[in-house]
Amino acid sequence: MQFNTFYIPFGDEGRAQDDLNTFLRAKRVLAVEKVFTGNGWSFCVEWLEGGKTGLRGKSRVDYREVLSPEEFALFSRLREKRKELAQRDGVQVYTIMTNEQLAEMVKQNIAEPSELTRIEGIGAARIEKYGSDLLSVLDAPR
Repeated sequence: MQFNTFYIPFGDEGRAQDDLNTFLRAKRVLAVEKVFTGNGWSFCVEWLEGGKTGLRGKSRVDYREVLSPEEFALFSRLREKRKELAQRDGVQVYTIMTNEQLAEMVKQNIAEPSELTRIEGIGAARIEKYGSDLLSVLDAPR
C-alpha cells in the first residue's frame, strides 16, 4: 500500500482540489483521512498499487456498457435481491454472488437451478441456499 498527502489551502480556487480529485479517480483508494489545519485541509490518502481494479486484480467492468438496457435492468434487480439476502444472512454481498456471476445469469437467461452450475464459481451449496431467491427475480415479469 502507498500513501500520498495533499494540502488544500483556503482561497485555492480549485487547483489543489482538482489535483486531489484526479488522483482519487485514478487510484484504488483504501482510506482518506482529512484534518483541518487552520489555513485549509490536509488529506492523507492510502491506496493500492495497480490502479482501479476489482477483486483478484481484475479490471472493473461497467455493466451498463456490457449489457443491453433490458439486461442491465434485470441485473440491477438481481443486485437488489443479493443485497437483501446478504443483509438477512449478515454476510458481504460478494459471498452470495459476484457481479460477474449475476451478469452471467442474465446473459445466459438462466431459468432452472441446475443451469446455475454453468457459471464459474457457483456450486451446489450456493444454489441450494440462494438459487431459488435469485431465480425468482429472473422469473418475475419484466
